Order: sequence, then structure tokens, then C-alpha cells
Amino acid sequence: MSAHAVKVGAASVAAIALLVVLLVTLRGYDPGDAGAATRMDSTRSTGLISLGLAVAALLPLGVLRLVALAGAAVFLLLALGFWVGLLGGH
Repeated sequence: MSAHAVKVGAASVAAIALLVVLLVTLRGYDPGDAGAATRMDSTRSTGLISLGLAVAALLPLGVLRLVALAGAAVFLLLALGFWVGLLGGH
């Protein structure tokens, strides 16, 4: 995988992770709904981890860039899973 492709992928993952974190933060949850609060916190936490790994993948780290990008993608999928659970409310 070329360095340019890794940068584009990392920037894309970072943008999506930031969007998810912002959306879940702005959406909030109903007071007294402990399940939604947990899902919101989990979405925010995994989204921030994904964002951090994606930013790390932009640095000149050699092979570790691919590892960071793969980790960022995995944590982004987790965050999206929590977000879907938050939207579903179940």
C-alpha cells in the first residue's frame, strides 16, 4: 500500500470518527436512561481512540502506519456499532 493511500485512508477514518464523536456529543440522551448513557460514552470513547490512531497513521512511522490505520478502522467500526445501538434505543 502506498504512502499516499495510507494518508487518504487515515484522513478519511479521522474525519468519520470526528463526525461520529461530534454527533453523539450533540445528540445527548434522555436523563434516567442508563443504557443510552453507556452507549453514548462507549461511542465517544471508541470514536476518540479511532481518531487518535488515524492521526498517528498520518505520521511517518513506516510499517506502524498500517497498524495504526487498521486499529483506527476497527475502533471506528466499534464506535459505529455503539452509535447504531444508541439510535435504536434497545
